[in-house]
Amino acid sequence: MQNYLDAQEFERLQDYLYSIIENADRFHLLVLIAIETGARYGELLALTRSDFDLIKQEVTITKSYSSGAKMVTKPKNKSSIRIIPISSRLTKTMVTYFDKSNELNLFYYWSNQTVQNNLRRILRSASVHQIRFHGLRHSHVSYLLHNGVDIDYISKRVGHSNIGITLSVYSHMLKEKEQTQRELALNILDNIRE
Repeated sequence: MQNYLDAQEFERLQDYLYSIIENADRFHLLVLIAIETGARYGELLALTRSDFDLIKQEVTITKSYSSGAKMVTKPKNKSSIRIIPISSRLTKTMVTYFDKSNELNLFYYWSNQTVQNNLRRILRSASVHQIRFHGLRHSHVSYLLHNGVDIDYISKRVGHSNIGITLSVYSHMLKEKEQTQRELALNILDNIRE
């Protein structure tokens, strides 16, 4: 099973989440932030109100929730500490959310079973195929690659310590992109006029 959504499914999930987000629970917000930022699950759980700069439209990742230690810890590696620009749509959603809630922490720890059950329900409602939670991160990367975003930028955005990690983890997606680029290059070369 492919553990990421293709571009159409990504957009379908995104549209579904935005259409219901004002009346949805925190888990829906968690999924929305996951697909919009590509942040890891632990990084998302550690987010607080102060991590969002809604004027600059960005979220800062400086910590991660460790389910093993049951506490907030340093992130996975030094490159995991990063600032992720967020869309104006997500910024508006966060403004609305913060206006309604004055809690410092955005999320709390859910058991793996609860995460999978909630995610399964959301994906079913959005009419997309089932993936695991980490697949939301893969979907974010896949969607950016599909839309021509530079792999070096994506690598920094998702907090990989080097581009080699991004290339190895997403090589199957890059193969699909290579085929599209091959066809584009040949079309351009075939249409050269003398």
